[in-house]
Amino acid sequence: METSKLISFILFFPGFLFSLSFHEAAHGWVASKFGDNTAKAMGRVTLNPLPHIDILGTVVLPALGFFLGGFIIGWGKPVPVDYRNLKNWKKDGLFIAAAGPLSNFLLALILAGVLHVIAFLKPEWMLPLNYNGFTIIGAIVQIFYLNLALLFFNLIPIHPLDGGKVMFGLLPQPWASKFDAFVGQYGTLILLMLFFTGFYRILVGVPLQMVARILL
Repeated sequence: METSKLISFILFFPGFLFSLSFHEAAHGWVASKFGDNTAKAMGRVTLNPLPHIDILGTVVLPALGFFLGGFIIGWGKPVPVDYRNLKNWKKDGLFIAAAGPLSNFLLALILAGVLHVIAFLKPEWMLPLNYNGFTIIGAIVQIFYLNLALLFFNLIPIHPLDGGKVMFGLLPQPWASKFDAFVGQYGTLILLMLFFTGFYRILVGVPLQMVARILL
């Protein structure tokens, strides 16, 4: 393994963990605002990454994607929501599900702002912070793109992704129930097909590049 690749991963991974933690905590925080404190009681409304870590989705796949040069994506442990505590479980559930992807969009906006400020100020203290050409600015750019990837990946309208719950909340009955039954049964299979065919790269990559060009 090249030392420069390892250094770049060490700079990237904390930002990745924070992005996932922010995403999952957003679900729990919004749920608490709608009356369900399940996630809060379980310590999931926190930026501490430990309660959110899923070994496969938070460690193994992101590391493989990074070192093998593939598409970096990941997930944390699902945040528990007790829909019985919600006043309008369909509408409230939509906002709870959307909170995760929107939190990643917020982080992307903040990072884009940071990059514009850096480009304007060109602070000299950042220039030595590099290893074989990999800079702190490079890490910020990677985390920016990661958050856009998390945004659009999670908005794919199938279960178990957030997009499935968002679509369910948006659809009127009885279409919502029919959609939920279909993606509940075939969602995982569809998701696997998207990965094996590589079509998810189009679903995520096209809107990602469009938004990135606007923000940067």
